[in-house]
Amino acid sequence: MTDVMRAAGALLLTVVALAGCAPTAQNGFAGNTGAASATAVNYDGAVAEMNRMTEMDRQRVAQGLASPEVIPLDIEKAKLATEAQAIIASGDKAKARAWSERVHAIDARRNAINKQFTMAYFAKHPPVDTPANCSFDPRLGCRPTY
Repeated sequence: MTDVMRAAGALLLTVVALAGCAPTAQNGFAGNTGAASATAVNYDGAVAEMNRMTEMDRQRVAQGLASPEVIPLDIEKAKLATEAQAIIASGDKAKARAWSERVHAIDARRNAINKQFTMAYFAKHPPVDTPANCSFDPRLGCRPTY
């Protein structure tokens, strides 16, 4: 895990903790500790990591390995990362909660898109070692066709 990925995770954890959706500092997590926690997060690194992930997804889409629907979600999540610094600095729990809900909604949508794409991909491209007398189902694997 790179330092930038840790920064992106810390950014998310800090805003989620501010929103009251995660364990607080007393449980060993960076909770709502005000400005001190805001300075510990590498915002530029988190945004750079989001942009790097978007670029990787663009390459995967170009290769036919991902759905084009994930790109707008990546861009929206990068925008949310830039908003996090102001939310943490303000200490506004209502904004933090709304931010957290938006991030979770994007992640849920992205997971649903990836699941649908993966199922369709493996339905079209069964594994190489699938026997000739097998009907490949991505959910169940190889099912004999006697």
